Amino acid sequence: MLALLVCGLPFRSTAGRPGQEVRKVLIIYETGPSTLSYHLIDQQLRAILDNTAPYQVELYTESMETGLFPDEASQKQIREAYIGKYQDRKLDLIIAAGPSPIQFMLESHENHFKDIPVVFCGATKEQVGTLPFHSYFTGVWLTWEPARTLDAALTLLPDTKRVVVVGGAGLYDKELEAAVRKSLPPYEHRLDITYLTDLAMPALIERLKVLPSDSIVLFTTIERDAGGTYFPKTVSVANASVANAPIFVLFDTLLGHGTMGGYVSSFAGQGREAGKIAYRILNGERPQDIAAVVGTNAYFFDWRQLQRWGIPESRIPAESTVLFRAPTDWEKYKYRIIAVLTFIAAQSAFMFLLIWLIKRRIRAQQFLERQLIAEEISHLNHVASIGHMAASLAHELAQPLGAILSNAQAAEHLASRPSPDYGEIRAALTDIREDNKRARAVLENMRAIFKKQTIPRYEVDLNEIAAGVTRMVRRDVLLRGVELRLMLSANALRVQGNEVPLQQVLMNLINNGMDAMRDLPQDRRVLTVSTSVRADMHWGMILVEDNGPGISERDKAKVFMPLFTTKNEGLGMGLSICRSILDSLGGRISFDNRPEGGSAFRVELPLTVARYISMSA
Repeated sequence: MLALLVCGLPFRSTAGRPGQEVRKVLIIYETGPSTLSYHLIDQQLRAILDNTAPYQVELYTESMETGLFPDEASQKQIREAYIGKYQDRKLDLIIAAGPSPIQFMLESHENHFKDIPVVFCGATKEQVGTLPFHSYFTGVWLTWEPARTLDAALTLLPDTKRVVVVGGAGLYDKELEAAVRKSLPPYEHRLDITYLTDLAMPALIERLKVLPSDSIVLFTTIERDAGGTYFPKTVSVANASVANAPIFVLFDTLLGHGTMGGYVSSFAGQGREAGKIAYRILNGERPQDIAAVVGTNAYFFDWRQLQRWGIPESRIPAESTVLFRAPTDWEKYKYRIIAVLTFIAAQSAFMFLLIWLIKRRIRAQQFLERQLIAEEISHLNHVASIGHMAASLAHELAQPLGAILSNAQAAEHLASRPSPDYGEIRAALTDIREDNKRARAVLENMRAIFKKQTIPRYEVDLNEIAAGVTRMVRRDVLLRGVELRLMLSANALRVQGNEVPLQQVLMNLINNGMDAMRDLPQDRRVLTVSTSVRADMHWGMILVEDNGPGISERDKAKVFMPLFTTKNEGLGMGLSICRSILDSLGGRISFDNRPEGGSAFRVELPLTVARYISMSA
């Protein structure tokens, strides 16, 4: 008793200012600080009363400790001690949290705490009984609704056939068991309902471990078991959580200890609503003008238990609160992720800026180098090279002119038949028109090269150019008995170039490759044309590989020089023109001898910026 009195020392919730008015508030709880109901109500009350400006609130807290001292003699001593302690304290407000504190106030208010407003919470009307309420009483009624919890359980687990009601042997336990028994008769025709409320804790645990698979547990309270052992609620529900079936509860004090949840009576809500009423009274409102609140119930479920029993969240009521949800990586590391992404974005922007500046510098250097070279080569040198130009034109125009002649002869032959095939004739004429356009483009490109003009550039796809050229040479490939293999990149290779001169370059390389293999057996005449991205991801590439004899060491330095050739009938201008075209387009050409025999010519052009960024990503 002395310890209980000592625990009631005043607690100053605010520092207060000198001269600030003081409001004295006594809170009497049903149970002591060892129970969760005490903490949930007390936390909400203090959170509200601490903000009761402009007053300084002086809080006194006591407990009836009915769980530890349930007998009437002990309760009478506790009540007399509190009357003697507080009847002359000049209290401004009393908060009674639980049935015993409410009954205590109803019995002693008129004689010992007259004219002091009382705010009650944490008890049902049935628990308080029939004692009359004075006009100084208002507050929050607790309600028990076990049927709504059972309805929620059956919605979550529709295959349930058995309900096991678990409870204790204490006075409060029996009150709640009676309320449950009163609520469940409508379910007895479709559910097997069993009450485990008269067992000692060890025996109860063993029963809960072997429940049928189609069972659920409806846990009420276990303040004392059948053996008379006292259990704080957290201990009793933790023991019961060994059950091999989901556990549904009636109070928010039992959440977070291995239980699923349900439509629970919220002690936190009781404390919050009682605190609001107390705040209004301390600020001048009369208790008789404030209507009592009935019920602070809501749906609460434990996310961890939903996962454990494989229950989707779509089954829970829409207005439910899901507790203990595992935070996502974004929720746990939100600011770290933002910081890292910001750093990466800044670093990437800086890197792309450096790449752009480097490429810009390289282009400027290349432009200056080309200008210096152009200035060093006088125009007279170009005039003196008019013969080379004629040879180049002859070399480049030979193929389209030959194709024009071949198609014209074919059209003439088809027209001379008794029944001309006009479809084939039109196809031959179409080929003649396209070869004519290609010849004109060759002339324009050659003129641009020899007059120091730049061939116009636009975005082209190396895959499309390679596929188009292989279609153009298909007849020549068949006539020469060459197997042409085309291997295209899976992604588009977009570069800055010009379609016709690039076709001209690729056709020269294909013709050179076929010429190199003309002395080989037909089964070894394999020419491969492939497209790809270079390892550094900056350049698109066309590779032409043959199985010929390759290029000798003494000729490697002269391959791209004008008038150099290894063929008896060659003019020696093809590769020279290829290099000039690629120089004008900002590209380059190189070659290597293959280890297995033959040569490999490589055409490279810089990828466009958008293509480079997408492939880097």
